[in-house]
Amino acid sequence: MMYMNTLKQTFLKDILQEHDAFENLMTRGILQFALRIAFRCVLHRCENQDIQDRKSTRLNSSHP
Repeated sequence: MMYMNTLKQTFLKDILQEHDAFENLMTRGILQFALRIAFRCVLHRCENQDIQDRKSTRLNSSHP
């Protein structure tokens, strides 16, 4: 009977460790995905700002 309890405890411990590993992997994946989106948003904003600056410069230089 004691052998079965030890086996159950080991089995449950393994399952919990696998669950934790899966949770950590999913969290890491979600964070990496969110970081990529944030980085793309920043790049897009910088590109738009650069375009607006160029338009503004052309408009100001064309008027005497």
